[in-house]
Amino acid sequence: MKLIFAGASTDDCLLAIREICASRPEIICPPALNLVVDQLSALSNFETAEIFLLEYGINKEDYYSIFRQLISKVLMSKMPEGCHKTIETSYQNYMFYPKLYQLFPEAEFIFFLRDGRDVVASELKRKNELNPEAMQTEEVRDCAIKWLNSIGTGLNGIVEIKSLGAIANVIKYEDLCNPSLNKSIISSISNSKENIAVDLDSKQHTNQWRAVFNQEHIKVLRDELDEALEQMGYLKNSPW
Repeated sequence: MKLIFAGASTDDCLLAIREICASRPEIICPPALNLVVDQLSALSNFETAEIFLLEYGINKEDYYSIFRQLISKVLMSKMPEGCHKTIETSYQNYMFYPKLYQLFPEAEFIFFLRDGRDVVASELKRKNELNPEAMQTEEVRDCAIKWLNSIGTGLNGIVEIKSLGAIANVIKYEDLCNPSLNKSIISSISNSKENIAVDLDSKQHTNQWRAVFNQEHIKVLRDELDEALEQMGYLKNSPW
């Protein structure tokens, strides 16, 4: 049984992969429990954590051994017949790729990218759903910087663990939503001989930002995101 840790700068990406996995009996994608993220976050300050754990006679390595057993039990027990991969989709997994690789060196890792403009649009649409005209330029800037920080962490984590020998890949959300492209992505994840595309209606998932932002917002986004979007190839298919 193979375990895959998927992370993303936004949960929208992982909603798509859960939808895809629902049609693939060889992959199970349980609801995101944030169990991995919560436990590793709690132990991010190792000095404090070790003092606390030692009071109960547990050293850090013992805790990680217990943690590994717990995660394996939760994610990989009672698997349906014919299923050979489990994808853990708590989106903030990307914050802990190096530690996850240390704990699960046999696992695979995926980081999903999405156009930062759509990420910001999605987040602010939810936040300002009742009054979209109240969206402030500083909100747009803050969300744009948040996206830059998250992809920096995720991509750096992928580079680090790949240098250590991990099987780790970066997949664009837009490719996942494109039936002409996602059939090869899905097959590579599932190791299935079937080459089946899944239609997620890419028009509903891409270029949403054009209908959300005014020119002032777009100027802020361009100031913050232009270089990163250019490097990732997003401006080729979706210029400003």
